Amino acid sequence: MNTSKILIFIFYFLFFHNEGNSQNFILQKNEKSEYRIHYGLVEAGKFTLQVDSVMHTIDSMRCFKVHAIGKTIGSVNLVADIEDHWVSYMDSSKYFPYQFVRKIKENNFKKNEINEFDRKRDVVLVSTETNNGDFAIESYNVPKQCHDIISSYYFLRAINFDKSLINDTIRFNVFLENKFYNAKVLYLGKQILKSAIGKFKVFVIAPIIPKESDSMFRNDLPITAYITDDKFRIPLKISAKLVIGAVEVDISYSNHFLKKKKVKK
Repeated sequence: MNTSKILIFIFYFLFFHNEGNSQNFILQKNEKSEYRIHYGLVEAGKFTLQVDSVMHTIDSMRCFKVHAIGKTIGSVNLVADIEDHWVSYMDSSKYFPYQFVRKIKENNFKKNEINEFDRKRDVVLVSTETNNGDFAIESYNVPKQCHDIISSYYFLRAINFDKSLINDTIRFNVFLENKFYNAKVLYLGKQILKSAIGKFKVFVIAPIIPKESDSMFRNDLPITAYITDDKFRIPLKISAKLVIGAVEVDISYSNHFLKKKKVKK
């Protein structure tokens, strides 16, 4: 099992956006959510999302600073020792990114990367440096509404799924690892889900993954996500069915829900 690739794919699915069907959503400073990643009974990793308590200024824009930290734990470190720290500086009105930073540690490999979004020219300037001594600066043309992997997540939370029908297709795009991605996600309906922070009504969605893109997943819709049906739109669970077994991401903490919540009938 390519643990690194699986974790990156799951982290990627935590962040995507939709161009329409939005409702009012206001990001709050100090917001924090934590997740546990497990492969069957094996604890594989932890993932944290946190918004800074203060605002920052990038290119004269008032921005939120959001941290996404993922790391493997326990016996998985013997196979793939991963500790990634991603940061997005997003404007405070529409959540478009102005700077995206990745600090990657995967086994003995380390890389620091800075993505600077030029909104006037629709260009992303990418600077990378590795512990092997490699250094590069490259520029990429991107669409006007291009997002980084973190900023896209906050567009997801603005989707009003109440206006969606089962099997409606959601289209999203994101710039990551020097590439621009287009993808599709299906809306699968609603259900009730129990989690470590309580029982919630949730929306269920699943990405459409081309079969030829990777062989580590099984079934036509191998990844399923469950997102709270409330104003916060917090992902509670993500399940990825692999050729052998499954990887699951479950929420363990959210400061929006410090007390366990009972679902309203």
